[in-house]
Amino acid sequence: MQGPYLSEHGQYVSLHFGGSTTDGVHATMDRTAPFDLVFSYTQIMAGFARFTPLPRTIGMLGLGGGSLAKHCYRQFPNSRIVVAEISAAVIALRRHFLIPDDDDDRFSVLHMDGAALLSKNTNTFDVILVDAFNEAGHLPHFATRAFYRECYGALTTGGTLVLNFSGERWRSSFKRLHRTFRGHIVLYQCPDGDNVIVFATKGPLPQWLTGRVGSSAANPHR
Repeated sequence: MQGPYLSEHGQYVSLHFGGSTTDGVHATMDRTAPFDLVFSYTQIMAGFARFTPLPRTIGMLGLGGGSLAKHCYRQFPNSRIVVAEISAAVIALRRHFLIPDDDDDRFSVLHMDGAALLSKNTNTFDVILVDAFNEAGHLPHFATRAFYRECYGALTTGGTLVLNFSGERWRSSFKRLHRTFRGHIVLYQCPDGDNVIVFATKGPLPQWLTGRVGSSAANPHR
């Protein structure tokens, strides 16, 4: 399979993985507004701020085109952001998407499997964002009970896990997530695609979600 590559169309630059989605596009940046979230699923994932408003530490599994990483970097200036990306080829493209070039105490991109990042950081992250795909699609080991336990253990008390699922995979994972996070789960179906975004909290869901718990499709931006 073809590895990651770029395409440019006017003001837009996109990241592709050959054959892994309908059109192979995994991220797009508008050069005139490089910090904007172009895809609706990333806008929904950014709704984690309704669950955890002032995260001190954000863990991200999957760098891609860096849309969420840049969003968090700008929106949460007091947060530490750690990104795990397993593909060196993806990391090598970071400059094309205006992702901060140099790692420092506030922002770092680690060449490693995201599951390994979680296992090394117990009770560390206030927010964990999982948006990890490769040429074959969604990474299957990121949909296991063991992985969800790692996520739960890596979150601080009251922390929020956000996962991007594409297609119907979330259905087979829901029971495992529900059991691990004790039912503190909200699902949101993207309006313009087959992505389902899952919010799971390590503790009770926030009060603004009263009456819309479990498998309800609550909009985190409302």
